[in-house]
Amino acid sequence: MKIIEQKILGKAQDQNLCEDRIIVTDDFIAIIDGATAKGDWTIDGMAPGRYIGDVIEDAFKTTSADATAEDFLSTVTNNIRQIYNQHGMLEHMETAPWDRMICVAAIYSKNRHELWQVGDVAIRVKGVTTPNNIKLEKVTAEARSLYIQAHIAAGGKEEDMYEKDLGREVILPLLKNQIFLSNLKEEHDLRYATINGQDIPQELVNVIKLSDDIDEIILASDGYPKVCDTLEETENELARILKTDPLCYKENKQPKGLKPGLNSYDDRSYIRFKI
Repeated sequence: MKIIEQKILGKAQDQNLCEDRIIVTDDFIAIIDGATAKGDWTIDGMAPGRYIGDVIEDAFKTTSADATAEDFLSTVTNNIRQIYNQHGMLEHMETAPWDRMICVAAIYSKNRHELWQVGDVAIRVKGVTTPNNIKLEKVTAEARSLYIQAHIAAGGKEEDMYEKDLGREVILPLLKNQIFLSNLKEEHDLRYATINGQDIPQELVNVIKLSDDIDEIILASDGYPKVCDTLEETENELARILKTDPLCYKENKQPKGLKPGLNSYDDRSYIRFKI
């Protein structure tokens, strides 16, 4: 595997707060996108969405090169549970699941010549992007957009939302409680997969067996609203959207927008590599 280009940049000026992670080993390449915490719990002084990147990076060190997606995710899940237990939080995480460390991921396995997609980290192969969007997040983004549009229709201004994103506040209860639909075993239109210490139903994990003619892959977190064939194109598209829709409620509907002093509305990561 040969890295062609890559970039990772947190939305905040302090890059120690970035919850995206690019992991490259001899056998795997992955992008991990940690979820912004909805509670106040930290682990050894780190936000859960950042700490889980360490957990997954450590798991790769002990995972065999020929591990299946199910094998690897089971290892990570068990490791997360052990950490909860060590901190006396195992029972708490069942009753207050919004405090869990949570991430989504896209992983390339060299040995198996497979891509594993858990949640909405995008994969692009041969000019086709598989975003694996989480339907529930579209619902919350639409609700926030509706609130902002109604605010403006009633005589308010976009500028009001830069100081205090009332649309975000309106959807916070939804964002907090959507975790109850994560990794749901029963069939449900809005269920979705995340890595958070729960068992992940295998039907929610997108395992893609690549054909032999595939020789280049792109992985990108959802901090990029559109993934293109090069990093420059992808960055240019993000810059365009941040200029035309900085609040992220029109063309690029998101559960949060760009705040003053930030680099973007979300952390972002991109890697393009030859296999």
